[in-house]
Amino acid sequence: RMFKGFEDYDELHRFQFDLETEGLSGNRDAIFQIGMRDNRGFEYVFETKGATAQERRDSERENLIRFFQVINHLGPDVITGYNSESFDWKFIVDRCERLSLDIGQIAIGLDGKTKMKRKPSMLKLGNEMEAFEQTYIFGYNVIDIAHSVRRAQAINSDIKSWGLKYITQFSGVAKKNRVYVPGDKIHTTWSDVKNDYAYNDNNGDWYKISLRMPLKDGYKQVKGDYIVKRYLLDDLWETEQVDNIFNQAAFLISKIL
Repeated sequence: RMFKGFEDYDELHRFQFDLETEGLSGNRDAIFQIGMRDNRGFEYVFETKGATAQERRDSERENLIRFFQVINHLGPDVITGYNSESFDWKFIVDRCERLSLDIGQIAIGLDGKTKMKRKPSMLKLGNEMEAFEQTYIFGYNVIDIAHSVRRAQAINSDIKSWGLKYITQFSGVAKKNRVYVPGDKIHTTWSDVKNDYAYNDNNGDWYKISLRMPLKDGYKQVKGDYIVKRYLLDDLWETEQVDNIFNQAAFLISKIL
């Protein structure tokens, strides 16, 4: 009944999000960016700002609150992320606890009262089963796009990896001017306020400007946070494309059922 009148998965209002964090532990490392995008033109990044530790802490708390406010304001049919059940949702829960923020008060379903829940579930990958925690928010379909890619990989030996960079290239939807930032350079590049960077919007290339590497023709001068913001938004753009490809079949099966 939910899909009555919809003929294509992309007709649903699909919302993607991604986190950039200082490390891999939500109990220790802060979220410094929350990127959001939908398939109807919305695109925004919340960034943690502040000159002192307390200011950054307050900024991160406010961004988490606003993140759920955006979801409830947009009211998407589907909330998606890439590897979000294993990382992003758990990280959000851990950060809320660390910041003394009651997630039950900010992560509310469309009915205005049902709190977000995470429950044990099982992911079927061909002949194998894998345990994971599933996120539930009343009124929304919360899915992990990586799960769909991994299900496809289990039955298609041509898919050698389920990583986002690989699967976008495999699927032919890699963004032409995609910005890539190595994982160990993301936070240091974003927080670098001393140096200037060169960025080429035609191919996504960038580098730190120095005496040996001055600004070249076709590049513009930007700061490190701009580079990382572009990287995050490109991640979300590619995530949306992969979602539309690998969840189309699941949508059609649900529609039939």
